[in-house]
Amino acid sequence: MSISNTNGTKSEQEVRVWMDGCYDMVHFGHANACRQAKQMGTYLVVGVHSDAEITKHKGPPVFSEQERYKMVRAIKWVDEVVEDAPYVTALETLEKYNCQFCVHGDDITVTADGVDTYHIVKAAGRYRECKRTQGVSTTDLVGRMLLVTKSHHEPDDMLPDRENTLRMSLCKESVSPWTGASQFLATTNKIIQFSNGREPEPTDKVVYTAGAFDLFHVGHVDFLEKAKACGDYLIVGLHSDRLVNRYKGSNHPIMNLHERVLSVLACRYVDEVVIGAPYSVTMELINHFKVSRVIHGRTTYDSDIDGQNPYEVPQALKIFEQIDSGNPMSTQDIITRIIDNRLEYEKRNKKKEAKEAAAYATFQKLKAENLNESTAVNLKNKTFLKYLFLLICLLGGMICALIASSGWAQQADWISQLCQEYTPNENVTTSINCSQNSTINSYRLLSANTIKIAAISSCILCLVIILIIYLIHVFTGLRKRRKWKMIARIIAIIFIVLCLLIFATSIAAVFWELKLITIFGIQYTSNAYQLTPNGYCKAQTGLAGATAGFGILSGSFLLIDIICRLLTIGSLRKQDRRRKKRISVIS
Repeated sequence: MSISNTNGTKSEQEVRVWMDGCYDMVHFGHANACRQAKQMGTYLVVGVHSDAEITKHKGPPVFSEQERYKMVRAIKWVDEVVEDAPYVTALETLEKYNCQFCVHGDDITVTADGVDTYHIVKAAGRYRECKRTQGVSTTDLVGRMLLVTKSHHEPDDMLPDRENTLRMSLCKESVSPWTGASQFLATTNKIIQFSNGREPEPTDKVVYTAGAFDLFHVGHVDFLEKAKACGDYLIVGLHSDRLVNRYKGSNHPIMNLHERVLSVLACRYVDEVVIGAPYSVTMELINHFKVSRVIHGRTTYDSDIDGQNPYEVPQALKIFEQIDSGNPMSTQDIITRIIDNRLEYEKRNKKKEAKEAAAYATFQKLKAENLNESTAVNLKNKTFLKYLFLLICLLGGMICALIASSGWAQQADWISQLCQEYTPNENVTTSINCSQNSTINSYRLLSANTIKIAAISSCILCLVIILIIYLIHVFTGLRKRRKWKMIARIIAIIFIVLCLLIFATSIAAVFWELKLITIFGIQYTSNAYQLTPNGYCKAQTGLAGATAGFGILSGSFLLIDIICRLLTIGSLRKQDRRRKKRISVIS
């Protein structure tokens, strides 16, 4: 197993991150995964599998292992490359290279036996995920080459044609969510993430080169490395899709302009990219970028559309130079490899597709089971807490009701004694005879006893209802039958109405009590009882607070019940939206 360090630097407090893969036909999706992994730490170690390992688990790769090693080393976010990395990531591998954790995309990679290649590090809690780049896959690129379509040059109005580029890899029996054709949509944020943001210094020697740089490969890497060595700041001009198709024909370029921009920006030798560069290098371009040298490879170049030499200006300025990269590989060589081994790659991709589909189905099943289990536990806990709070409310309400009813009975007894022992004050012009007062007192005493019995009965009834509702909730949570859920809702509604009636009755009793006490407080005075309006109002204030306590606690339960239901419904809806969003993204 060979190791190479791409920058030779080491931080005193570095967080080493491990990442591995096949990296066959490296594109900007691979580079973006490396970028995200590097952000999780300070030092990125990338392991690349050998040809033998890839052939065993997936099928023959398009590029040789030496070519793939060189491609990964060229990615600007990679600090170290480990050759011939094991296909199944083990803890021993992380320990050997002093890596704290392993990073992989949010897709599934399985062995020839269908086993998750990261199951060991996942079980040990040393696994992290990064987002897979949408809109690009090796299978999609192979499909474009085999079917010779131009749909990847156009917007989504040619979607049906683009979907046909996957016929060579998709089997009808199973479809993998991670292997698909989609139009990559470039954003300014993505370009900024890939750009190093460095401007050339006044003393820097700026080098310019231009081309298609389609299916970015090791030939491009070697050429750009040599071009960067000719100066300090390398600018790469990328021709538009229409321009590339004009001088290359067929369905070239295989990758559209946006895809090629990110592929070139990910190269560690490139400092800047000109998007949609002109075919001819003009004086305006040279002056704008302060170009010192214009570089071209040993390949021949065509004349511009007007028949002019595209490098006439830099040649006249004697800043034009052709260099040999030392690597004969070209984009056409890659296409030839694919076409010559079409059946092998079709078989490989179908095999990969079937394994991914099976793994995805298992993953979704386990995810659904875990989701249902966690949801049931959360609902059970919320239900238990809700009814525990209700029990506390009712116990408090029972105490308040008993205090209130006892207070009413005591006051009725006081007023009854007043009617028997005291006569109306002569100084009071308005009076009520004792018989009338006795009638009122008897009514009040009867009302107090009735309310006391009603309060106790109500609390007992509510406790029974709580038990019934809770049992039904637990039962329906296990059985999930709509009939019992409906019964639980009906009983809950009855209970809510009962609470509201008790609350309303308590408030009405308070006002009736205040009215009667005011009448007796005006008509009778006593040094012993101090039955003045002020004294009665003070006593009644405490009584009103105790009486209203039950109503307040009942109302609080109703509010908590509503909040719990809304939170539960909101949580389930949020989970459902996430599930649907993930399914839509995957599909």
